[in-house]
Amino acid sequence: MTTARQLLNSIDGLPYGARQRTLAERARTLPAAELAALLDELHAEGGFARRVGLHLAYVAGDLTYVERCLSATETDVLRRALGAAVRMGLAPAALVARLPELSTALRAGLYQDVRRRRVADLAEALLPAVRERFGDVEAALPELGHAVTGWRMIGHRHPTVLLDHLDAELTATPRSGWAWLVDAVGTGLAAAALSEPARVLAVLERTAPHAPVPAALARTIGSLARHDPSRLLRVLLDPRRPGGVPGGRALWR
Repeated sequence: MTTARQLLNSIDGLPYGARQRTLAERARTLPAAELAALLDELHAEGGFARRVGLHLAYVAGDLTYVERCLSATETDVLRRALGAAVRMGLAPAALVARLPELSTALRAGLYQDVRRRRVADLAEALLPAVRERFGDVEAALPELGHAVTGWRMIGHRHPTVLLDHLDAELTATPRSGWAWLVDAVGTGLAAAALSEPARVLAVLERTAPHAPVPAALARTIGSLARHDPSRLLRVLLDPRRPGGVPGGRALWR
């Protein structure tokens, strides 16, 4: 049975690439019970040994050990554990639960991992939690927004999160990019129109000269018409507005 000390001695002095290959081979060949015991020993050692354990766990697909390392006090171990958790698909709830304990730098690293891997379900779980705990500015970070694909769900469950995010993105984006941006979150705007019609109208007014009304709004544009028909009419009749009028008869239902 391989002990933690034997493993650490065997990789001592190896170049990085050779060390990682050696660890990967051990992770793939050790029986599950022996690997679990080895991970326990490495975890008890702390520091570098825990990072070694994380690499073994990542190769072996051991999410239990990765989640265990999310409670580590060493910043470098925690950072690696967060990255492994995102790559391995740890349940979003487990990462959301850790948010209050993470430093600003660790949260930023987490958001970057989410964006790089485009983990949509995790981004969608993080957005409302980040907004509630750390405020609108952090929730509007592009690292999270660009990873979200389920804007309709965000607009339905958390319309203010979506609209705050969109406001911040419009401010940070040149007007030449507004058409793409508004279209990208169009399903979310359509969902938000049911509960936040005034704010959705404000978005349409702001972007009218530069972006078409998203086609997705055809489903709920009637809600905007009922909320403030004259305001919507001004948007639709704005001669500067590109694109057609979505919804047709839905406007008058």
